[in-house]
Amino acid sequence: MEKIKYSEVKTDYIEQLKKQLINDQDVLALIKELNLTKEDVFKNVVIFSNWLEKHKYCKQCVGLEMCNSSHLGYRLDIDENLEQVLVPCHYLQKRENLIAHKKNYLLCDLSEKNLTTSLEEIDLSNESSYYKGLVNIAKQWVKELPIKGLYFYGGLGTGKTYLASAMCNDLAKKGYKVAFVNYPRLCSDIRNNVTEYDYVDSKLRKLRRAQVLVIDDIGAESVTNYIRDDILFPILDYRMEHQLRTIFTSNCDLKSLEKRMTISKSGEEDAIKALRIIERIQTLCDMVAVTGASRRSL
Repeated sequence: MEKIKYSEVKTDYIEQLKKQLINDQDVLALIKELNLTKEDVFKNVVIFSNWLEKHKYCKQCVGLEMCNSSHLGYRLDIDENLEQVLVPCHYLQKRENLIAHKKNYLLCDLSEKNLTTSLEEIDLSNESSYYKGLVNIAKQWVKELPIKGLYFYGGLGTGKTYLASAMCNDLAKKGYKVAFVNYPRLCSDIRNNVTEYDYVDSKLRKLRRAQVLVIDDIGAESVTNYIRDDILFPILDYRMEHQLRTIFTSNCDLKSLEKRMTISKSGEEDAIKALRIIERIQTLCDMVAVTGASRRSL
């Protein structure tokens, strides 16, 4: 029996690939787009075959969550020099367009979902008149930008963070340099990096000087003398003196927040220092109650 030569098998396989490629509509479209010839394909069979395999998978994709690329959201393409390149897919481009305003965030603790919220896109069709009023307050504030900020307070899940994040996003889209920090997370981050002076100083400088600052969930942190007196107070004092717009969200009204700020984690009490914090919040903000059932279950 005559042995089959490997070179012949390889040649047959290459010829099959050429035939498959040159009869594929996607390859033909690419040839036309790049102003190529069939000979260009035949000379670069491996490149085009690899492209076609990846391209077919990407055509079936319905979103980034389905992406199996080692570079999430990037698809394989061929450029005019017949070199393989990675380019953003349309799903990634769409996501990047939705969060393009993130470049105007000096600090951002928002999830990607909250980073895409906007006051103008809130569906009010089935909302109560009370909630519509809250959205209108937020819209009016963003439109007029008064020096006095807002202090949103209310129960868990009532939509305080959602409103504040939508306001912050809309301002970032207008080009304002903003910062949105979750206060308990900020406290933890500073404590964990307290010896890294440059790191902490850089973060605090951004919090002091942001054109609009949102401090989210104040009152939910473990109060320490250091955080209250050496971190929070200087931030609020600077912003008050320079009339910089500040927004808060909290589960506590100001009376409850004052009690929280009075007693530190170690059990020490200092009513005067707590009052200094509250007085600055009162100077910086108007109070807005956000009541109702938790919206997280809706």
